[in-house]
Amino acid sequence: MAAIAQSYAEMGELTTAQHILAETTAIANSVEDKSIKAGLLSEIALKYPDLGQEDQTEILLSQSQEILEQESLPIADFPFQPKPFEVRDLSLF
Repeated sequence: MAAIAQSYAEMGELTTAQHILAETTAIANSVEDKSIKAGLLSEIALKYPDLGQEDQTEILLSQSQEILEQESLPIADFPFQPKPFEVRDLSLF
């Protein structure tokens, strides 16, 4: 879709191109895999300078970077340490 938006921009239809990129961004944000989402947002961000919207480029690149930083955070430890299994004296029964 970003390529389609770029084609509209080249034809002078900037409003249509902006709308297509906005929809493409919404679709990219709905992707659950964070690595894929970050890549898509970066790719979309690189199309915005053609529309004269460098600020949108920076926003999307920052969002992509934040996603990748969150992805690389270490996984939190188990919230508690499990107790070892205790063998009880069953001779009382």
